[in-house]
Amino acid sequence: QVKGLHLNPPSKGFLLLPFGESLIQDSQFTRKNLRHVIHLLTTELKARGTKTPHVFLPFRLRIGDSKLERFLMGLFPRNGELAPPDIYTPLIQRTDEFTLICSLKYLWCRLPNLEVIGWDVYLEFKRLEKAAGYPRNAFLQIMPKCLSLQAHALIVYDFLDLLISVSLNSQYNFLSGR
Repeated sequence: QVKGLHLNPPSKGFLLLPFGESLIQDSQFTRKNLRHVIHLLTTELKARGTKTPHVFLPFRLRIGDSKLERFLMGLFPRNGELAPPDIYTPLIQRTDEFTLICSLKYLWCRLPNLEVIGWDVYLEFKRLEKAAGYPRNAFLQIMPKCLSLQAHALIVYDFLDLLISVSLNSQYNFLSGR
């Protein structure tokens, strides 16, 4: 039991926290701090989750808050600080893909400025891409110039790589975008 954490009655099975409070320290949600765990989550989802039907859709019956909260408590076990990779790597490998995608969404939404890429970055990319004459490899050439940190670039590439992998398996996961 984490200090200050109150559980609902056992039959409910999920954590009860006042609105706006978190067990995870805000200082943990930096791109540099999360880049490795996001990369492992993305890699694991690409390995076994891209063919899972409706894996990206929210509010699935097989997804419960209790699974996500237990998983996050495993990622951030000590006073809300991220566990070392030797702790969270096996945790990621034994967690179901629905909980993994929920945790990835949870982390994406808590990155600086509450964004993976960001509107300002997109507008800068668009401006530089136009100035360069829309080269075929614009994303790989220009996007890194628009991002402030290498950690940010790695998160963006993992994000888009996962979206591409899910799109390529739309015949299995039923997420064709239609």
